Amino acid sequence: MAVLSFGAEEPVLDQLVHRDIPMVLAEFRLDDPKVSTILLDYSTGIHEAIRHLVGLGHSKIAFLAGPHKLHSAITRENDYRAAMQQAGLTIQKKWVIECDHTLKGGVAGFAQLQAQAPQARPSAILCSNDMTAIGVLRAAYMEGLRVPDDVSVIGLDDIDFAEFTLPPLTTIRLSRADLARSAFEALRQQAEDPNNPKLEREYLVSTSLVVRGSTAAPANGRS
Repeated sequence: MAVLSFGAEEPVLDQLVHRDIPMVLAEFRLDDPKVSTILLDYSTGIHEAIRHLVGLGHSKIAFLAGPHKLHSAITRENDYRAAMQQAGLTIQKKWVIECDHTLKGGVAGFAQLQAQAPQARPSAILCSNDMTAIGVLRAAYMEGLRVPDDVSVIGLDDIDFAEFTLPPLTTIRLSRADLARSAFEALRQQAEDPNNPKLEREYLVSTSLVVRGSTAAPANGRS
């Protein structure tokens, strides 16, 4: 069984482990020889995203995080913080907002940023997932703002809809094909040679930045 929901399913996982079946989990480790883990390398894509924005001239970069009950959301936020630090940029506490990975969450997060004084608002927003970013695109449009002229927006996941938004969404691609391939390979190895002490237990799936139309240099020198 492959459990790839990125949620908090510890009670369910414990029950499955006790049924003695091979499993592969996304971003969750269990101390059991029948369980493999797929790790998502968010760091590479998020660092690329921050470098991309810095290269365009941005320094005021906000982050709309996912719900802190999710390990994946915490990991993404930590990677944003590390990327900002590596770029030598200041992280404003009021620019890091916990959302819920939904369209409405993106709208609400953007509203919190807009409630700040105009001179204190970020010129770019990195979102913990694409649904949040699409919510930001909608909210910006409703505010009469233009993306990317007035604010740049980056998502994470590269869902199918991301390239069909207006403008097309710049995002961090998490390959679903690579994720599925790693899950299949982990289960195949467990089924064929479950007692092999050298059996690979962790698989890494990388991420990369896909540049589309939602990012540009900040307008009027507003970095």
